[in-house]
Amino acid sequence: MTQRDFNSPINVETTIRSMGFFKEFPEEFLHKLINASYFRKFNLKKPILTQGQKNTDLYFLIVGKLGVYVDNKLVAQLEQKGELIGEMSVITEQPCSATILAETPIETLVVDSTNLMELLDQEKEVFQHLLYRAYAVVLSKKLNATNQKAKFFEEVSSNAMKEVHATHNLTFKKLEHVYERNLTTLKSLLERAQSETPSPSVTTALQEANKAIDIIKPMTKQFSAEKDIESQRVLLAETNRKQQTTAKLALGGTGCELDIAKEEQELSEALQSKSYDIILVSADLLSQVTHFLSTSSQNQPRIVLMTTDEISNYFDQLHQLPSLPNIVSRDDND
Repeated sequence: MTQRDFNSPINVETTIRSMGFFKEFPEEFLHKLINASYFRKFNLKKPILTQGQKNTDLYFLIVGKLGVYVDNKLVAQLEQKGELIGEMSVITEQPCSATILAETPIETLVVDSTNLMELLDQEKEVFQHLLYRAYAVVLSKKLNATNQKAKFFEEVSSNAMKEVHATHNLTFKKLEHVYERNLTTLKSLLERAQSETPSPSVTTALQEANKAIDIIKPMTKQFSAEKDIESQRVLLAETNRKQQTTAKLALGGTGCELDIAKEEQELSEALQSKSYDIILVSADLLSQVTHFLSTSSQNQPRIVLMTTDEISNYFDQLHQLPSLPNIVSRDDND
């Protein structure tokens, strides 16, 4: 449905003037904004935005409920009046990162940004800075919510990790997308706006963006590392039952093929019956692994030594390996 007018009790001007998003806009800009705006209805399950497609309009929810879908999976619902949709694709000029569907029949206020820029003519730069300042208020709230969600995933206990693993690919893929395509671009735009027209709202949004980056960046690195291990054959050579449990929880949702050797006989059988991409080995079984690999014609796996001792204690054994291993310290002081 593309008609610009429908029977609504709400007047475009009244609606715009009632919205906090536009409260700092001068009168001359509001008039042009009003002329570039219109109401639009969407029927049930109709898309407002489509993932991967370009968007040049801002949408403000007036009535109804919206569903946010990433890769055809529901990740959020929006139903607060005045909720802003489409701002990131307009700011970054990148394709939409999610599909927005009408979960109920909805009414929106649409700002045609292309038409608006034509109306503004010589005042485009000033108006863009006003938009960035308004965006900053909205985005600081959204980023604060993102930070809280990210902190939850940081703090989730190992006992709950099995449940998280069931949906973690979608979660981390979305976080990776937010970091790579939205947050870094947003930070650059906010830094530019701050240098040219400083304001408390932009400062707050920039602080929230930096907080989000500090939390999400290491998480996306973790996700990349997990993707690297997916479908790899991994042998855990570990005699300590507690450490075995910890390793199973850590590796259980990564998609790797995990075998566990709990003592020397099981380790010998595993090494002779299979070839592995990665071997995680505790210090007490290291000599058996190095001896086998030094005499084996198999492709050499990556070795990860897990120990609480001084690394120098194992130099002689480590020198038998074709390449230096990764080392994980179990020292409580590290």
